[in-house]
Amino acid sequence: MILQQAKGLICMWMRNTTLVLTMAKDEISEICMKFILYGYELQGRIFLSIARALEKKYGPEVKEVIREASYDNGVRLGRDFSKKFGGNGIREFAKAWEEMWGFGGPPVEVSDRRLMYGGSFCAAYEAWKKMGVSPKEISELADLYCINDVGFAKGFNPKMELKHTKRAMKGDPCCEWVVELKG
Repeated sequence: MILQQAKGLICMWMRNTTLVLTMAKDEISEICMKFILYGYELQGRIFLSIARALEKKYGPEVKEVIREASYDNGVRLGRDFSKKFGGNGIREFAKAWEEMWGFGGPPVEVSDRRLMYGGSFCAAYEAWKKMGVSPKEISELADLYCINDVGFAKGFNPKMELKHTKRAMKGDPCCEWVVELKG
């Protein structure tokens, strides 16, 4: 029961801290970009604080609750964006991803059934490194934090599968996301 309440609190926090931008990149000033990045950094710091506090109070099994909450948040967000873009194909997903997380640049690869993105910056990852979080803990946090991306794809289209083929938080030089439409 307590773990379910914790999951509800995590989901509520993630919904309330997710930043959705509707401005084109060239419309965003340097000052505005700073605020956006600080917002993502703050989200990463809060995520870390909540994860540590819940694990301290409820033990390591709470990590699965956090993982589920992060995934569920992604599913809800993906559904919302699918409705917003009036479709749930790969090309609509690319537009939604660009609007949601588009500071990494355009997709590396796009077809009707597959999409690949690369990115070299993650504000949460950078915040955790600045805070002195060990590489081992960052790698564990990645499994809880990045699962939101997988949920986003599944919520956008139940036939979509997103895989993290590279993750900076896991020691790779960059992040890479591959989204495929199955079936």
